[in-house]
Amino acid sequence: MIRLTITPSHDIIISNFYLFSGGTALKKHKGAACLIFLAAVLAILIFMPYLWAFLLKKFMTVTEDNYFFATVLVTLPELVIFTGILALRKRLTVLTRNGRGIINTLLAGGFMLTFSIILLMANVMGLSPDRKPLPAMQILWFLLSMILSAGLREELVFRGIMQNTLREYFGWGTKKGVYLSVFISGAVFGLTHLVNIQSGVTVAGAVSQAIGAAGMGFYMGAIYARGGSLWALVILHSFEDIAALAGSGIFGVSTITQAISNGAGIPSRLVTFALYTALTLFLLRNDKLQECYDAFDIRKKKQQSP
Repeated sequence: MIRLTITPSHDIIISNFYLFSGGTALKKHKGAACLIFLAAVLAILIFMPYLWAFLLKKFMTVTEDNYFFATVLVTLPELVIFTGILALRKRLTVLTRNGRGIINTLLAGGFMLTFSIILLMANVMGLSPDRKPLPAMQILWFLLSMILSAGLREELVFRGIMQNTLREYFGWGTKKGVYLSVFISGAVFGLTHLVNIQSGVTVAGAVSQAIGAAGMGFYMGAIYARGGSLWALVILHSFEDIAALAGSGIFGVSTITQAISNGAGIPSRLVTFALYTALTLFLLRNDKLQECYDAFDIRKKKQQSP
């Protein structure tokens, strides 16, 4: 069999009974247990904001002026919950793991970083010269909401919890584990954007956003697999969303709902999806898989069964 040495702690023997969520073994139904666990995490991600928003309305009226402030308040309890889930599963190393380093992880996402810079410049330069920025506090809350809600919360869930859980389930030191964890978590990341229909986004706008988000989810999953630093993904994701929504969050050109509804059409998103998928496959090519193991301190070596 194959023994994976995970430094600096202990050896794990890959067997049919390895439990994805702890250090013991499940003899049956580990696939169903994995599915139920991830479904519960997604339910918290999707439905918990509605509960917090309902409670928040008892204390304040949410308007366009304080929307991002309210978003930050709603996000904070979720971050506590998801961090608690990692703690209960003894997986807080997700937050402390440096992998191959933040810089190397950012370099793996060089295309996304470059694209975000161009997008930010295009959104700002395309505005009317007499368009003035919003008040400083509104801009601050916009930036914080993008960092905490879009960046940290979503990366914590989709890469930190989901991708790691899937990779652990399918095999840390296997090509199958790398690929399935990246593409499944990326696809789910895209599909969850359809819930924006409930917030007033048009169906076409939500579908278009979901297609683009799925491709971006693949790409960010590949970056994480190659680099191992969750914080680098938080930086990339936050900056991309800030760049995409700068017109709304910094200059008040439109609401977030309007910006998503009036965004790129489905044909354009399909091109983006294809491009991100190609970049994902490029990052995960065979001669780079060893970096996916090194990023998580996995040394793969074949040994004779005892």
